[in-house]
Amino acid sequence: MSADIPITSEFDSVDPAPPSEDRNVENLRITLNDEKQKMFQRMRALFALRSIGGTDSVEALAAAFDSNSALLKHEVAYVMGQMQDPQAVPFLIERLEDVDEDLMVRHEAAEALGAIGD
Repeated sequence: MSADIPITSEFDSVDPAPPSEDRNVENLRITLNDEKQKMFQRMRALFALRSIGGTDSVEALAAAFDSNSALLKHEVAYVMGQMQDPQAVPFLIERLEDVDEDLMVRHEAAEALGAIGD
């Protein structure tokens, strides 16, 4: 029965994929930014980077803002808000200011900036 209960992350959210067990930021960055990877694997990399935290993780996440997937970019902004790392602020502002960006991504970037509150 407990296998049917969603697992709540350390960030108090139920994520659509478990974090990757790989703790190498560069490997995770490669997976996250590989458009040929299945979205499930990319999400696993994203949630692992969130858990690792720090400058390298924020930069790896920000690199995914170049993705073709608005869903992925939305999730990147969301986890940046969860991390509450001020180093994410310039990347989120850039997404918010890009009038050609998907509205869902821009909205989540604004939410993340509010969560960071800096």
